[in-house]
Amino acid sequence: MKRNRKRTSRFWLIYAIASAALVIAVMSGLVLFYDFIDAFEESQPQSPAEAAKKYASEISESELFSLLNTTADSLEWRSEEARNETLNGYIEAWRAGGMFCKRSGGSEEEPVYTVISGRREIFSLTLSKTSIGRYGFDAWQVTDRSVSFDGFSIYTVTLPEGSILELNGKVLDDSYIIERDIPYSANPIEASHTDLPCAVTYETELLNAQPTLKARYKEHDLEFSYTDGAYTAKYPASLLYSATVKVPSGASVTVRGTDVSAHYEKVTESAFGGLIAEGLTVPSFDVYTIHGLYAPIDNVNVSLNGTVLQFEESTDGMAQSITVDIGGVSDDTVAKFADDFTRAYFHYTSSGYRNTAENLAAALSYVLNGSELYTRIRDSKVGYDFVTPVTSQVYNRLEVVRMYRLEDSSYVVKLAFDVDHQIYSESRSYKGEISLHIVNVGTYKIANMVIENE
Repeated sequence: MKRNRKRTSRFWLIYAIASAALVIAVMSGLVLFYDFIDAFEESQPQSPAEAAKKYASEISESELFSLLNTTADSLEWRSEEARNETLNGYIEAWRAGGMFCKRSGGSEEEPVYTVISGRREIFSLTLSKTSIGRYGFDAWQVTDRSVSFDGFSIYTVTLPEGSILELNGKVLDDSYIIERDIPYSANPIEASHTDLPCAVTYETELLNAQPTLKARYKEHDLEFSYTDGAYTAKYPASLLYSATVKVPSGASVTVRGTDVSAHYEKVTESAFGGLIAEGLTVPSFDVYTIHGLYAPIDNVNVSLNGTVLQFEESTDGMAQSITVDIGGVSDDTVAKFADDFTRAYFHYTSSGYRNTAENLAAALSYVLNGSELYTRIRDSKVGYDFVTPVTSQVYNRLEVVRMYRLEDSSYVVKLAFDVDHQIYSESRSYKGEISLHIVNVGTYKIANMVIENE
């Protein structure tokens, strides 16, 4: 009996061990089978676009933010606020939904798909076929993912220092300035200035489109030019100065120690314009006209043959004039003759049809017979025969302002005039300068005349 019981116990022990082994074998087989099935199903024909979309749909918001944050760390941001605004914009687009993938590059073996959501490109996926599991099946898998901020750009804006710059409705403060004291002036005579207007350069944050700019400098709206991400506003032309320097020919002119003739062209003109007949040598001027100055010229020195010359300076708005006159003379007899003729001529022209012949003869008595001026004045009588005479004529000013003696002992006399005319109830004022060429032919005569009205 005891021997039979031992045999029975051994049988059940062997049976239990065999059953356990069988269960383990079956379970292992099932695991391998399901692993085989999963690998097989994953390797079944599937487009890379479907694989990309499947992958993108399984990315969580926190995982996306981590990807964005990693990419943002590789960029330079003007401020933490700008960085966060950009990243939050991507997250908001992701939350907006409507996600889809589009092929954006790569090769047939490694296609690249861009994931779009909320009408914004969020990130890119690179795929390739890789072996799945231990059975050698191939399937499309994501091998790389990246966020690109290529749609964003940083722009620079250069404009006069002190301008108010508005970008997309926001006034930029000085924290956006990356460069200061950029010189505007390229004029050699302004090289030593230390207080000329300068430009500054602003740098924008990352923007996904060209900005709308508005800028104002000293009550002047600025206009921008654009090249390759750089905006530039010129200094307002209405704030630039100009200078005309008029000196006797051959004179040397320096401004702040800089030789003007070395950098600017000169125009030589006769001192008396068309007043003097050809064949007579007359003094001439060298004239320099300088535009685009950022300040009036100063520290001017004019010299001729080692002698420092004095000059007259005047301004008219942003225009500056510096003139050195040629040497003058004084002769009371010549001055009186010039004054008498001018009064006689003005009396003739203002008397109109009243005593025209007598007034004309009086004026012509001062003029050189046979000269072009004599003919011109004589032939003007026809016109004055029909002109209404003035009822009163008042000289506010008539004086010789300059007298020159030429090589043939003739004179050029310049007179300034300011005359008021009254014709019944109508008042008229005439101001200007009259230049006379006076010759001596035994007696003084007027050879030519030029009148310049203001």
